[in-house]
Amino acid sequence: MNRGFSKLFVWVLWLVVIACNEDEPIAVDPTVLITPAEVINRFAELDSEGTLVVNYFIDKTTYRLILENEDTVTISSSIVEKFQPNPADWSTVIEFTDGSIAQAPFLGNNLPITSDSVLVNPSGYGPLSALVKVSLPVKGKFKLRVVGKNGILSDLSHTFSEFKKVHRLDVFGLYPDFETTVELTYMNSEGKERITKEIKIGTGPLPSKMPVIDIDVAKRSSMEEGMTLISYRGLGAPFIPFIMDSFGDIRWYVNYTLHPDLKLISFECGLEQLKNGNLYFGNVSTHK
Repeated sequence: MNRGFSKLFVWVLWLVVIACNEDEPIAVDPTVLITPAEVINRFAELDSEGTLVVNYFIDKTTYRLILENEDTVTISSSIVEKFQPNPADWSTVIEFTDGSIAQAPFLGNNLPITSDSVLVNPSGYGPLSALVKVSLPVKGKFKLRVVGKNGILSDLSHTFSEFKKVHRLDVFGLYPDFETTVELTYMNSEGKERITKEIKIGTGPLPSKMPVIDIDVAKRSSMEEGMTLISYRGLGAPFIPFIMDSFGDIRWYVNYTLHPDLKLISFECGLEQLKNGNLYFGNVSTHK
């Protein structure tokens, strides 16, 4: 009798537990991505925004990706077959259990800049300038610093506004007959630094008719910011205007010796700068 009652009690208790479990809602975290399609769409948004994954944490139930804006993308581990960060390629790849693949922009460990990326004197008339071409699989913007020979007061810095993947960076202020160090920093849209790389850009010597400049006294605290434009006439046409820094180093000049129309340029009144930064002058030899 007691044994039968015990069996009956166990069956009743089991039914009660089942009934309670059926009534309880299953808690689902809405922030966890649980389908490959959700992950693929979220990664496409990151690529469009130019937001990178900078770190990740893996536990038994989720992959948690930390973004550079401090947000988080959390993915259910039940849908992930393989997770592979590739900092060399600025990407991380996820293979899902259904065979599909998603790729997210990831913080890289190198800027793909080689000697083939740098073109010195791209216009043919500005020997102390260069063009650096950089293509990356993630959006960003660049800041550059031309490292001066005389400390921070001789440095030249510029931040480019374009936020994109393919970049053409104009570099000015190189030293003649010298391998100038140029520091390139890749940043996010808010200007937060991601990675920096130094390159060397070599140039040839100045033309023989350029002056040698000696600075006796330089009261830099009283000087306006920037450098000095000299309308140098030299030893005849073509005149070669140049820009020098406060240490007497020539950091830019234009030489039209090989130009088909300006090779005999001669300006009596010198060069002037417009509000937009462009230079203008009149050519005595052509009266234009």
